[in-house]
Amino acid sequence: MLIFCYGSRTIHTKKITENMPKTIQLLTDLCSVSRNDLPGELYANQVHKHTFTCTKHGETSCHFGIPYWPMTETRVLLHLPKDDGRKNGLQTRATKLRKLEEKNYETLSEFLVDNNLTMAHYLDTIRATLRRPTVVFKRD
Repeated sequence: MLIFCYGSRTIHTKKITENMPKTIQLLTDLCSVSRNDLPGELYANQVHKHTFTCTKHGETSCHFGIPYWPMTETRVLLHLPKDDGRKNGLQTRATKLRKLEEKNYETLSEFLVDNNLTMAHYLDTIRATLRRPTVVFKRD
């Protein structure tokens, strides 16, 4: 378990990924992104509405990474190494795929087929956009 205190040192990638199944189980036990877990009036407060904060430093996409990538199961994804030759191409592909708000898909499989992706290529595309180990929650 990681405990973050101001000014303290933190444990990074190695400790998080050493025991991945337990990390995933802990995250799914403590966190939920399911609409069913919140009453209707509270759910409305949890839906992101893009504001000036999303792009206040000149970014062209949401600073918070919304819309989130669809995923069939909760995963911890590690960023691609800087020297990975595929990184630039995958980042370009990710920018095109980020237009998730323009078309609705019933399933992740439908999204993958429509965009001519395998699951491995999809995960690498997401990893190319990351700067640090990131939890990607199951989202249907």
